[in-house]
Amino acid sequence: MTHFQKDSTKGPKFYRKTMNLAKRVPMLVNVSKFLVLIFSGLLATAWASKVGISFDSNLHYCVNEETKVGPVYLKKGSVGPCHDFSDEKLGAFFRFKLLFVDNLSGSSFQGIKVKKLNLSEKKLEGVNFTKAQIDLFLANNSIISFSDFSEAVLSSVNFKDAMALSARFRGSNLHGADLSGGHFDHAFFEAAVLTSANLRSTECRQCVFKGIKGQQIQAENTRFEGADFGNAELKFGKFKNANFEGANLQGADFSSAELDGAQFKGADLTGAIFHTASLLGADLSEVKGEDIKWRFAKFDSATKLPFSSNEAVQQFGMIFIP
Repeated sequence: MTHFQKDSTKGPKFYRKTMNLAKRVPMLVNVSKFLVLIFSGLLATAWASKVGISFDSNLHYCVNEETKVGPVYLKKGSVGPCHDFSDEKLGAFFRFKLLFVDNLSGSSFQGIKVKKLNLSEKKLEGVNFTKAQIDLFLANNSIISFSDFSEAVLSSVNFKDAMALSARFRGSNLHGADLSGGHFDHAFFEAAVLTSANLRSTECRQCVFKGIKGQQIQAENTRFEGADFGNAELKFGKFKNANFEGANLQGADFSSAELDGAQFKGADLTGAIFHTASLLGADLSEVKGEDIKWRFAKFDSATKLPFSSNEAVQQFGMIFIP
């Protein structure tokens, strides 16, 4: 074997070693970036404490601890409470960075446009999401109380088991949203889109649902005591065993809705529409209001009506189910 032939056999080995090293470089770079991101997040939290800006749990927004001025945000380049993400480009790597931050209370995501945002199991009190557009928003098991989602477009949003006391969703699009098992007492949904949304076993006491579009909403076993459903569209909704005690249902449209076992004690049904709705076993014995439309609504012997069964059939055009 010649000297040239020996060198030629070594050549491919050297080439393979070089290529293997080259393949490892991107991985090493990504690991370095990851460590930098985690470190920067820790520095951001420390810097927030140093400059004296923090989230006030009583006022529900961030304040300057020295001047007591609020709301105030920390600007770009860091993550943590009281930060302004509204102008950030929330790319995949930045969104990955957010996974390692537990508390984003008082921050602003106003007007952001992003395909996916995972903020599950985080503290998000008093966060500004107004006019945000998020195609897939995950915030299940998170605390979003006092946060503002007004006019936001939140496709495929998951708020399952979330704590959302007094949160605001005025004019927001929550079509197909999952709010099941959540605590939304005193939340505002005025003029929101909740078509096909899942509110099963959700607590919505004293909530405002005025003028919502809630066709085909699913709200079995949900608590709506004292809620305001004025002029709400609730056609084909499923409200089995829901509690509407003391609620304002003036002008609400329950046409073809399933209301079996629902409680309406003390509710105001003035101008409400129950055409072809199912009211088997429902309690409407102490409702108030006039001009209620009952035509073809179904009831049975367990249904408690504010009038006799004969009046229900003969005067109001209801259908008795034996």
